[in-house]
Amino acid sequence: MTRVLFVCHDASRTGAPLLLFWLVRWLVTHQRLEAHVAILRDGPLRDDFEALCPTATWRPAGPTPWTRRLTAKLTRRPLAIDPDAWLAEQVERVRPDVLYLNTLVLGYALGALSPELLPAVVVSHVHELEPSLVMMSKPELVRRQLALSTLVIACAEPVRDNLLQAHALPPERCVLLPVGLPAALAQPLETRHDDPQTQRVLAALREIRARGDFLFGFLGQPLSRKGVDLFPLLLRECVEVFGEVPFRGAWIGCGEGSLAHAVLERDLNLLGLADRALVLPGLPRGPAAIACLDVFALLSREDPYPIVVLEAGAQGIPTVCFRGSGGIPELEPRGAVIGVPYLDLRAFAERLFLLARQPEERRRVGERCREVVLAEHTIETLAPKLAEWIAGQG
Repeated sequence: MTRVLFVCHDASRTGAPLLLFWLVRWLVTHQRLEAHVAILRDGPLRDDFEALCPTATWRPAGPTPWTRRLTAKLTRRPLAIDPDAWLAEQVERVRPDVLYLNTLVLGYALGALSPELLPAVVVSHVHELEPSLVMMSKPELVRRQLALSTLVIACAEPVRDNLLQAHALPPERCVLLPVGLPAALAQPLETRHDDPQTQRVLAALREIRARGDFLFGFLGQPLSRKGVDLFPLLLRECVEVFGEVPFRGAWIGCGEGSLAHAVLERDLNLLGLADRALVLPGLPRGPAAIACLDVFALLSREDPYPIVVLEAGAQGIPTVCFRGSGGIPELEPRGAVIGVPYLDLRAFAERLFLLARQPEERRRVGERCREVVLAEHTIETLAPKLAEWIAGQG
């Protein structure tokens, strides 16, 4: 039985961690595989991993239980307080056949891995384009991780191109595995949701739909690379383009009390657009909110392959995006998304307006995206390929 230590950079309910959880769940169910998980930043997904397989979570230095202090003294081994020392401890404890790193920003945690500890197979699953690598890591740390990796998996063609061109990765060491979601998430969603925050968000969105307003929106963290600063500017363009046609734009994932919420609210108020916008907190069940939209507006400047677009497509909801922003625009020639020139907000507003006036076109693009998602982007389709690659590396 193959023993794999999956290293997760972050246990948030976001793209790369969710994809890792779905892949591990399929692998432990369908393969002769002993899975262990090491999480380097705690979050809500930890409970799901712990229910699935043995899971350890690194936590910053704090009060150390006396049992650990005593063990360290008796064994004459230092307490692991740095993430690289902690991860080395996990590798030594698990002794995996395969070390699986879920992003390319884990180089900071690999410095204490001696050659004796490294398994024969080290897989890096890359979800980052160059701006994210610059923001979240350092060149020498990226080089370290790539040098240790026997196999590199790119989540989209632009990611693979960047690895080959900017990092001189040999093509034979890099394979492409698209992002996916469980087939069950592509089925009709439940209409009941018990947690109060989800109920409030859905109530706000459904109220707009009940009025008959055209509703577009984005679901994600309020980050610059996600285009949160472009949201008010897009609304301003839409005011001019839509004229008397009623519309609302929603940003779902920006909760009250945060700096991003305060900045966004201020921008909307100063531009006189507060009545055109909904700024709502995130919620555990993203697809439920996406289902309320007429169109998913992907404002990201740089987003390798956001799962939210697949969640929208699985429900037959079309996406408008910027060309050159990542892997999603690759679906445009296949009629599965609508692309506009990079950062051209007037063109973005015009495409939204056309979709508002042409419900049949909305349905056509949304249904085409659903077909692509079901055929090529389910965990049930992708995980067997991953299992085959891991087995082939051994």
